[in-house]
Amino acid sequence: MSGTAARLPGIRKRQAAMLLAGAAMAALAGCGKMDHRISLEEFQALAARAEAERAYVPQWKELADNAVIDQRLSGYRLGPDDVVAVIVRTTSEQHAVPPAQARVNDQGQIDLVMVGRLDVNDLTIQETETAIREAYVPRYFREASVLVTLEQAAPTRVIVMGAVTNPGMITLRRTDRDLLHAVIAAGGMSIMSSGRVTLQRLRQPDNTVTVDFTDPMGIKAMLTMEPLQSGDIIRVHPATPNTYFVGGLVNAPRPQAYPPGTSVNVLQALAGSAGLRTDVTPSTATLVRRMPNGEDVQVRLDLKRIMKGKDPNIDLQPGDILWVPETSLTKLQDFVNRVVYFRVGASVNYALTGTQDLFTLERQDINEDEGDTFILLP
Repeated sequence: MSGTAARLPGIRKRQAAMLLAGAAMAALAGCGKMDHRISLEEFQALAARAEAERAYVPQWKELADNAVIDQRLSGYRLGPDDVVAVIVRTTSEQHAVPPAQARVNDQGQIDLVMVGRLDVNDLTIQETETAIREAYVPRYFREASVLVTLEQAAPTRVIVMGAVTNPGMITLRRTDRDLLHAVIAAGGMSIMSSGRVTLQRLRQPDNTVTVDFTDPMGIKAMLTMEPLQSGDIIRVHPATPNTYFVGGLVNAPRPQAYPPGTSVNVLQALAGSAGLRTDVTPSTATLVRRMPNGEDVQVRLDLKRIMKGKDPNIDLQPGDILWVPETSLTKLQDFVNRVVYFRVGASVNYALTGTQDLFTLERQDINEDEGDTFILLP
């Protein structure tokens, strides 16, 4: 037996004493520190409340008149400053009415030959044709056919900006003066849109309303709010970049960017950072998420339970931070790894902690070859 091997028992005692001292220091360092993170159960309850609040529909939206929505989505309805062309055909050339154009006045009326003023406010083109026919038949003609076309609609110009295909100044017809028609007139939302739309009234700058285009109640709100006015500003919000930040005791800490709409869970994010470090044994992670109210919450995740399927492998949200923190144990392991090494034979090396499997968090034993064991101290 070599001299180095003969000294092995004494060195092992010193090693054990060093480990005990390190463990004691680590334990003392950890004493008195409170874990400020909330549990996964608390986080799930908090997230459920936030989702319920986000999905809450104010009463003015709940009570929106469905008749108003039907009217907005029906055919065009005439109003002041619209210009229409009117053709009245009869069976008698003697009583023919010449084609004419008429502008709807501020009272919603048009002037017709022989008839005089006729109220057409808020009537569709078909309803206007019927009203004109009834005005001529049977008072002036036994039979008549009427054709009405919209020559010019009174314009309303609004500004649409943000994540739309064709941002800029948009011209809307009188009955299209709502957010839905404005966004469609701007080419629709781009692929970078979040679906949220904010309206700012030019004449009331503090009066802003935000609705969700992807929510049926949001579309209902768009159609039932007060008509847009020239100069109103509409902003379509872009989607939050689909980026997650993974750091701490992982092999490749870095931001992870994915295409919009891609769902990433905790284990996928860890795998995307080349897994957990194998020279230490981390067992928990911290999820940092900004809630809708602007508050940041920190959640304690038990990685071993997640990997065994005992805890849900929750999906991350864009902007989330997934951090695998140091603990007293990992600090001690890192200290030992840097100070004490085992070399088995001439080629097999391993740290005191051994190695760790990413998906089981179980220690992997290394079979030592026969031969002299040397302890190298710095």
